[in-house]
Amino acid sequence: MAATPLVLTADEGHDFGPIQRPVWDDATRAEGAAYSDTDENLPLDEPNLSIVRHEIPEGRTRRVEWEQTGSWLFMALSGLVACGASAAALRLADSPTVLNGDELRVIGWCLAVIALICVGVSAWNLYVRWGRGD
Repeated sequence: MAATPLVLTADEGHDFGPIQRPVWDDATRAEGAAYSDTDENLPLDEPNLSIVRHEIPEGRTRRVEWEQTGSWLFMALSGLVACGASAAALRLADSPTVLNGDELRVIGWCLAVIALICVGVSAWNLYVRWGRGD
């Protein structure tokens, strides 16, 4: 089955020319200026938009609580160490000099799971502590 060629034609049913906008004369301009100078001439049928400004209380300051934050950082660091040990154990398991690589492979995968859990939990808790606004 042969494909029919695509033929592009001009659309003759629509006028794609520039939009004609009315030009304001001096009388219309003077009438519009009366509304912008004083507040009493503003239209009142439109809804008011309120602006809310949240202020931080005076006695409250943001400071880092190192007791809890330090524990999450230590947990993340131990997860990264477990990730490195996992990579080393998996690489050593594939080495031809190792007699039984299956045990090292299991240890490597267990360390990888421990690393994933430690880094994930620490990242989530640090995000909750530092990343979110109050």
